[in-house]
Amino acid sequence: MFKKIIDFITGYFHPGKKPRRVHEVISAKKADQLRRQKEIGREIPKPAAKPPSPVEEPSVLPKPETTEALEELTPAHIEVTGEEPTTKITEVTEETKQQTLPIVEEFRDQAQSQLAEDAREQGPSPREEIPKEPERQVVEIQAPPKEKRLINLGIDFGTSGTKVIYRDVFGKKAWVFSFDHGLKDYSTFVLPSSVRILNGKVFFGSDAERKGPRGVGIRSFKICMVCQCGFTNKENCNLFCPFSNPGSQEYSVFIDESSLLSITPADLCTLYIAYVIGLVKKSMIERFGNAYELKMTLNMGIPIDYLRNDRLDQAFNQVFYFANLLSESIENGAQIYDLLKTLDELKGKNRIVPGPEIRRTFVQPETVAAVLSYILSPMAAEGLYGIADVGAGTTDVVFFRYSRLLGERKLAVYNADSHFLGANKVDQELFNFLERKRIIPQISSVNNKNEVIQRLRNIKKMISDEERVKIVVRREESWLYRQDFEEITQRVGQEIFPKYKKTWQGAYAKEPTQEVWDFTLFRIGGGSKIAGIANQFAEKPWPHINRMTMKEIKIPSDLIFDLGGDENPDKSYELLAIAYGLSYPVAELPDVNPNVDEIVIRKPYREMPPWYHYWEQD
Repeated sequence: MFKKIIDFITGYFHPGKKPRRVHEVISAKKADQLRRQKEIGREIPKPAAKPPSPVEEPSVLPKPETTEALEELTPAHIEVTGEEPTTKITEVTEETKQQTLPIVEEFRDQAQSQLAEDAREQGPSPREEIPKEPERQVVEIQAPPKEKRLINLGIDFGTSGTKVIYRDVFGKKAWVFSFDHGLKDYSTFVLPSSVRILNGKVFFGSDAERKGPRGVGIRSFKICMVCQCGFTNKENCNLFCPFSNPGSQEYSVFIDESSLLSITPADLCTLYIAYVIGLVKKSMIERFGNAYELKMTLNMGIPIDYLRNDRLDQAFNQVFYFANLLSESIENGAQIYDLLKTLDELKGKNRIVPGPEIRRTFVQPETVAAVLSYILSPMAAEGLYGIADVGAGTTDVVFFRYSRLLGERKLAVYNADSHFLGANKVDQELFNFLERKRIIPQISSVNNKNEVIQRLRNIKKMISDEERVKIVVRREESWLYRQDFEEITQRVGQEIFPKYKKTWQGAYAKEPTQEVWDFTLFRIGGGSKIAGIANQFAEKPWPHINRMTMKEIKIPSDLIFDLGGDENPDKSYELLAIAYGLSYPVAELPDVNPNVDEIVIRKPYREMPPWYHYWEQD
């Protein structure tokens, strides 16, 4: 009866189902609890068993369903051994979480702090790479290499004025250098060969002329250098000697009231040429330096007779070599003592002038340069030729034959001479004439005489085109008439003509056949423009010559004559012919000596270093 009542109650709470027994209900509740805890992912610890007493038997294993649930909840990383795992199952409640988790978090923070401190002490792990900031790389952008250019300077160092033509050897073009000095009495391509010492400072060229008559002006020092070397003497140099006495080898110059400077003509030439080279170099760098890598070689012309004298040849080579070394350290207005000290230091470091295979400066004969100015030009034609170059200090004369055969060009120089007589003689005779006429007073000071001579040089250029020229001395006006001037120049021309004739006679001996002596004469140089001298050269050196033609050398096609202003290239080239010949590099200049057999004109003419040799030098 009692059992029926229990079944009735169970069926009431579970309608439609078969009534279950109480132990089955309890087992179902435990299975649901295990299932819910499995979903939560927590391991249920096994209830602690009572330690078996020595008498009691050990407790039995859990029921199959509980064991199966424990096996499913065991973490995979637990190592399974042969021993039975002892698992403590504990039910975790919210109260347990609140008591356990703070302790775990505190332990975790302490552990992390300790690990960080250990890491700092031990340094980075070998397997760990500490990230580094990327290094900044500086990328240097290199400009493309500049094209190389070899520039050769042809310097016609004259007694009265200096001219320069520079040539781009690779580009096969040449330019007339403009000094752009603004002096109305000089062409823009002519720099006065003048030096002035004023208050201990030295001035060159146009600045030396502008500051006159103050200080001490020195001119024609090229001839003085020749005299210093013993090649000529006071009687035939046609100058008012600026030496303190005839036996002295130095200029004695008062730079102020108490200081007397002694300087040799050779050192004065060196300073002046250094200034000229410095001007041209600076202009070349400004013009070509941004586009090209430049190297320069230099030629300077001197009369051919100077090269025949070993002492003069050595002296001019030294002057030119040291002038090039000094060219970057010189400027107008520098202290004269400082420049001379620098020059002495350079001479101390370079006691021997290097040979032509090393140095870049070369001294060439002016007469040969004049010849080359014609035969290297496109208009050169076969025939016999003569060139008369009348400068301020000398008159250079050369006769040569130029021919072509089967594509070969041949040059034979029959004779060449330098005569120490030139346009300076006209200046001296003009001074004497004005002094006799008392147009100018008698002057005892050599320096004052040279200042007056310089003014007469400028008048000489003007009176060739005018009927008369006004001369003002100490506010007194006088007139110099063209007729008087022509009489003076005629006498000088009559002195020059016999020397010209002597050179021709030596040339005729090389080819003594009257029928072939039909020749063309070129007159160049400033003195050749003077009517009285030019008329003398119009005469035949020998009456039996069939024909003699007077011509002017035309401007070569590769010469750029861009000077601006009122310069007339056709009328000016006769002053530039020597500088043009010198503008060719030394390897293209034939090694010409008079009285030798004819030579074949080839390029290069000399066995000189190749062009890249100059890039290897300092």
